[in-house]
Amino acid sequence: MLCLVSGSKDMSYNFQIGDQSDTSSLPHIFFQMMKSLTSFFAPYKFVYMVLGVVWVFAFSVSFYTGKNIVGGLQDLLQFVLSGMMMIMMVLLLGFCCVYKFIQMVRFEHPESPLKELGLWLKRNVFAPPVIKDTLNIVLILYLLSTSFGFLKSMIPVLVPFSWDQAFMELDRFLFFGHHPWEVLQPLLGYPIVTFLVNVAYNLWMASLFAFFLLLIFLAKNHQLRLQYLVANVLVWFVGGNLLAIILSSAGPCYFENIGLSSEPYSGLMAYLTGVNEIYPIWALQTQDLLWQSYSQQPNSFNLISAMPSMHVATSVLFALLAWRLNVWFGWVMTGFCVLICLGSIHLGWHYAVDGVLSLLITFPLWSFSGYLVKNNIPH
Repeated sequence: MLCLVSGSKDMSYNFQIGDQSDTSSLPHIFFQMMKSLTSFFAPYKFVYMVLGVVWVFAFSVSFYTGKNIVGGLQDLLQFVLSGMMMIMMVLLLGFCCVYKFIQMVRFEHPESPLKELGLWLKRNVFAPPVIKDTLNIVLILYLLSTSFGFLKSMIPVLVPFSWDQAFMELDRFLFFGHHPWEVLQPLLGYPIVTFLVNVAYNLWMASLFAFFLLLIFLAKNHQLRLQYLVANVLVWFVGGNLLAIILSSAGPCYFENIGLSSEPYSGLMAYLTGVNEIYPIWALQTQDLLWQSYSQQPNSFNLISAMPSMHVATSVLFALLAWRLNVWFGWVMTGFCVLICLGSIHLGWHYAVDGVLSLLITFPLWSFSGYLVKNNIPH
């Protein structure tokens, strides 16, 4: 008889070969390996279940189109996840260390601040549970970004861009005969302001990774961590994939490229081009790069999609999580969300209705995620 100890419970299992127990037998080793894997994934099993539904849909699209589900996204994901993730982890860890060190010196007054900082790192950063959470979150991010990227690249294959004219007219109707970018020009139409809006818009990617890494330190509120992860999976899938396929559109900056009149957005693009001669407007270079990638291989690799705006949707998730953590953090991320909403229009990426739909789907999906987690995860 072999006794295995797991936490505070003793569990007994019989492995007999002849008349003796053999702890090195293949069944025993296999059982231990499965037990370890189950223990590793168990805290996030509900997130993996939701991701499983997404991947079933992605494999179905892959089978229908005959396209490899990884394909041209391998290099992109390898760069983003290995490079950007590593940079953000180092920066976030460095920020936490500096913040904790200042806090100890100002308020705790230990005999040896550096020694105490080392102990804090051992307990809160390099502890096995933290490492397990980190690996799970990185794996979830990889699975989510891979499925999302593949499905997004299939948008023009499944449904060619066809809603841009309708969204432009709806924008103009909602803004009483004016284009939203024209309404924003008196507020944002200054070169330095446009540059700063572009800076904020570019900070979105760093914020996306930073918030995923922030989850690592939410060990005391695992339910909130799961809600944020499930909400991300649902928002990226429902908004960034399903609705993006159904409402396939390219965006104002590509309005003329897809064969429509240049008149609605020629003034905006001319203004941005002029500002780019004074301050760098990285949105223009990115827009050109994405169009070149799409036009050269329109049936294999695409990251162009306007409706709904995932920048806006995820920024709303940033704010919703921030409000649950700290009031001031909530206000900061709400301000960031407003900047992203304005920037998505001002930089030519999105129609105003893209952001409106993003708001309309994100709040319900956040609440639905909380409901799912609360009713399916033991406290």
